[in-house]
Amino acid sequence: MKTIIQHSTDAQISTQITDIYHCKIKYYDTHIRFYTDQQIDLDVLRQTHSTDFNYLPTLDFSQIKLFVSDMDSTLINIECIDEIADFANIKPQVAAITERAMQGELDFKTSLIERVALLKGL
Repeated sequence: MKTIIQHSTDAQISTQITDIYHCKIKYYDTHIRFYTDQQIDLDVLRQTHSTDFNYLPTLDFSQIKLFVSDMDSTLINIECIDEIADFANIKPQVAAITERAMQGELDFKTSLIERVALLKGL
């Protein structure tokens, strides 16, 4: 099954498409997805509706070779540098710098330099 993304939330357009192509449809806050076994000419859809459409490639997780993510407080609920500082008994000092950075009081580069300086020699 192919997935097509309509890069707008215009329900009138999506209704016209589903009426013609009999697609399954799912609405999202920022776009609309169509699910179909048909090969649909996206250039025709783009010209007809003055809206961008794209096929969403099928994701084969076995083919993923690298996953990159900001981990701290994004993928996990802790700041790793703070936990390393805990082992060195300086977590309050490092955590204070981390908090200042998260509040926008320090830029990332400065906060990293300050925190790593406290961990120097570990």
